[in-house]
Amino acid sequence: MNTDKNKISTKDRILAVSENLFAEKGFDSTGIDEIASNVGIAKSVIYYHFKNKEDILKTLFEKYLGQGFELKKDKIDEIVINDNVNYKKIFSETLNRAELWRNFSRILFMESMKKTDPENNLLFKLWERNMEFLYVVYKDKLNDQAISKKKELLTKSFFMLGLPWIGFQVFVASWSEFVDIEEEELNKMLTEIMDEFLEKIWLEKLFNL
Repeated sequence: MNTDKNKISTKDRILAVSENLFAEKGFDSTGIDEIASNVGIAKSVIYYHFKNKEDILKTLFEKYLGQGFELKKDKIDEIVINDNVNYKKIFSETLNRAELWRNFSRILFMESMKKTDPENNLLFKLWERNMEFLYVVYKDKLNDQAISKKKELLTKSFFMLGLPWIGFQVFVASWSEFVDIEEEELNKMLTEIMDEFLEKIWLEKLFNL
């Protein structure tokens, strides 16, 4: 029993250290030896839990994607069920919780800037999976436009919602210092900016509200 707990703990430590190193130095500049050294384990232990460094990144991707799905499901349920919901409050809560994903947002941003096959672009894949999630979970609540214009809505939401959200996570701390404004106040600003898109454009084109 204790052995299983130790295995889980070690795997989580490997993921946490890898995430910090990938966010700070970049995926390509971080080696397995460095990860093992920072975790305080032998390199062979990493290979016990993961096939390679790419497998670590894939695991992080699935971890944060799953967390994002849970948050979206909770919040969109509020929107769909209650037409009088406070959209600004929901988006603000989402931003506040998104601080937990700041390091991974940096990794996504850096990896997606590389000249790689678009099919392997992590940011593209994340947003596509995000949309697929909405279409599967809420298929009975989607309107005709959402069904007939999936590529158009995927594109608009990526550039008007996905990129601003990721960009905010990547730059909010340094921008806060640059303009000398608290991050909480910046959260409020972005909430104001995104509210109209979220409430008046995006939701109306997706759901039968």
